[in-house]
Amino acid sequence: MTLPERTVCLYAEGAQNRAHFDRGIPRFVLEHLRALHALEPSAINSVLLNPRLPLTGNLNWLLGTGLLGWNTEDQRIADRPAAGRPAVYHIMSPFEPDVALETMWPVWARDSRVATVVTLYDLIPLVFADHYLRDP
Repeated sequence: MTLPERTVCLYAEGAQNRAHFDRGIPRFVLEHLRALHALEPSAINSVLLNPRLPLTGNLNWLLGTGLLGWNTEDQRIADRPAAGRPAVYHIMSPFEPDVALETMWPVWARDSRVATVVTLYDLIPLVFADHYLRDP
């Protein structure tokens, strides 16, 4: 199956964990990104990151591709007419600490014409909700 060009926007904050970006969820997000890029690079519209976190070395391979951006109501996407926006918004890991809903899921992606996909790599936050899910 081939996706139309520039159809998918990926929110990859899960890969920005500086403490252990080489294992766990950051590693899963990174490998997922690499696999999608290898399989269907033209389908990727952008890879967005949390601007409150630094760019970590595991994402350096995306520098210079034109895909990498900060997810602060990303104007490159929000300013486009609805027909020119990605059809799929993929939150690659929703259990990141201290992330505002507006950062993780921008207003433009809440449009009914945009399919939202969420990948859950680990359900430990549900088991230890007191620690991971204190703030709804």
